[in-house]
Amino acid sequence: MRIKGDSMLNKKGFTIAEVIVSFGLMSIILASMIATTMYYRDKVKEEEVISQLWDFKTSITKIIYDDIIESELKKVDTCVGVPNCVRFSNADNSINHTLKIVEYNETTQTTKRGVYLYYNNVKYMLPDSDLGVGYDRICDFVGGINLDAYENRLYKVKLSYRHKDMNKHYDILFVVE
Repeated sequence: MRIKGDSMLNKKGFTIAEVIVSFGLMSIILASMIATTMYYRDKVKEEEVISQLWDFKTSITKIIYDDIIESELKKVDTCVGVPNCVRFSNADNSINHTLKIVEYNETTQTTKRGVYLYYNNVKYMLPDSDLGVGYDRICDFVGGINLDAYENRLYKVKLSYRHKDMNKHYDILFVVE
């Protein structure tokens, strides 16, 4: 015995309209998931770069302050004839350590293009400063090395660097007394 309209209940499959609506909803969900994933991927990369820049500042500061204390460095002078360069020395000038910013513009087998901070003959590369030939640096020193000397034999050495994409400046400051 058949009930009127029973044949409609026994049909199997989807209509074209149902398939199109399902595909549209799945596309919207997938697009929002991709956008969210891209946003968080960029955030993770940004935090990684900030961490690298902060680690650079912390490690350079520790290295130089440890040297100032250990070697009893009491004076700071600019290097004669060398831009962006200062020399730390002890009271009788028997110990000298140089801090300078060096820029390389060509890539060779031994030297990469980028900006380096040299201290006591050790090279420290600024994070994100080496992008290869033909690219602009993302990270760079700003204003060079600044030295302020005060009457009471207090010296302040400051150098700043910035990250272009993040619009962040970082200052490294050394006070020698």
